[in-house]
Amino acid sequence: IPIKGWGKGAGVATDANNNVIYSAHYHGGYVVGKLTDEGKADPTFGNDGLVLDNFAEEGKSSGGSVTILPKTGRILLSGVHSGKNMMLTAFALFEPDGSYVSEFGENGKVIVPYPSELTSANPDANPTPAVGIGAQYTPVITIDGKILFVHHDTIFRLKADGSIDS
Repeated sequence: IPIKGWGKGAGVATDANNNVIYSAHYHGGYVVGKLTDEGKADPTFGNDGLVLDNFAEEGKSSGGSVTILPKTGRILLSGVHSGKNMMLTAFALFEPDGSYVSEFGENGKVIVPYPSELTSANPDANPTPAVGIGAQYTPVITIDGKILFVHHDTIFRLKADGSIDS
């Protein structure tokens, strides 16, 4: 199924009803779409089958992998957000209908800060990885609903609400 006009496709998954959930990049933002098992845009998802957005108002965002959370059917988009000379891993969490999960991060979105202890221990450290690092790796959802992922050279774990788990 071609994803025309949205730039580079990035991620794909299927939900419990065999619908296809996909992500792509577009003009400095991300697209999350839902197709029925017949390959048609699902009009009950987002705006006529699509959600087009950014992880933050300033900077550029890029969609990466999509993961369907097993217990809830929610959709986790991983990606990157660049701004202020840094490229950071970012996530958005959607209900199966494409609306944001408001209790996740800030209105359904999280940009994971690079740990200050890593940059302060090594002032020459470059927290800006190569383009696409972070978005290309699929996070692992733990049994207790936490999000485990790698960014650059660090393993992170987020709580189910999007906050960093220490």
